[in-house]
Amino acid sequence: KKTWNVGDTVKFAGMSVISTPLLHYYYNGMTQLFKGKQGLKILILQLLIDQCLFGPVWYTIYYVYRGIIDGNPSEIPLKIKHNLIETCISSAKFWTIVQIVNFQFVPVHLRILFSNTTNLIWNIYYQMISQKAIVDSESDTDTYNADNN
Repeated sequence: KKTWNVGDTVKFAGMSVISTPLLHYYYNGMTQLFKGKQGLKILILQLLIDQCLFGPVWYTIYYVYRGIIDGNPSEIPLKIKHNLIETCISSAKFWTIVQIVNFQFVPVHLRILFSNTTNLIWNIYYQMISQKAIVDSESDTDTYNADNN
């Protein structure tokens, strides 16, 4: 039986302390960079900046945070090396759509709220995938151990 892990909840909530100010400056910077500019080319440029520049930086910060908070700072470089590209690709499947809505339809002063709300959905999804990977890994280990006994 699975139970709610309060520690994981606190860890994800702690990330909000980092994410909210970072998103504030990010969205303000994007607004200043593209002030008065609109159109498909601008939207594509915003999405490229978001997914190709901000995404990898964001997930690197996330992996550093998790490594520190989980007490495994020595594993940070390996986690980044093995997970960053896959995480960015998975993220782009969700966040590209979210950011199209965010950049095109959400007023600037509500973008952080919109982003944080959709981030809750992403975190639930990402946590489920992370847990599935752990369970699958444990199942593979159990199968391997059973086969080798």
